[in-house]
Amino acid sequence: MLQTGAVIGRKFTEPILRRVVELPEAEAAAALVGLSRAELIYEGARHAEPEYTFRHAITQEVAYGSMPSARRQTLHERTAAAIESLCDDGLEEHWSELAHHYSRSRNTEKGIEYSRLAGQQAVERCANLEAIGHFTRALDLLGTLPDSAKRARKELTLQIALGASLMAVKGYRAPEVERAYGRARELSEQTEKAPHRFAA
Repeated sequence: MLQTGAVIGRKFTEPILRRVVELPEAEAAAALVGLSRAELIYEGARHAEPEYTFRHAITQEVAYGSMPSARRQTLHERTAAAIESLCDDGLEEHWSELAHHYSRSRNTEKGIEYSRLAGQQAVERCANLEAIGHFTRALDLLGTLPDSAKRARKELTLQIALGASLMAVKGYRAPEVERAYGRARELSEQTEKAPHRFAA
């Protein structure tokens, strides 16, 4: 339970935790009481559902680091799926969380998509530094996929978005801006020179 909570985040709600660990409600509640009594977490309130917080960041870090990476990937994906299921009505409020969890799971495609959405959302709030982080993460994940027309189109979109956010933060003469737009131009030229390659 402690390790699962560590994957979900510094704060986590009981419904999300219960969905990820797949325990009956009574067992999950008993385990949470035990962790609270051990002063590893404490209970607060968030709307109508209990919210738990790690008392110390180091506790979360140790619990997270004590798991094999494959187990962490599985729990990150389960956490993201639980958020999608339980927060379906207001999913846009959780794009950043979903980007975080899916980017650390084996579901690379969803990691890319939610990172892109979270980046666009950050741009709308004029949070360009945050947007740069999301777009950069999406591009890093995209680089792990095989070369294809679909990947090229996604990269072109992301490079343009990244370039705009970098320009807002660093100015149009910054080398990072030149690199982003340079790569976007390269992808655009490839599309024009070999349209059959990018048609699919």
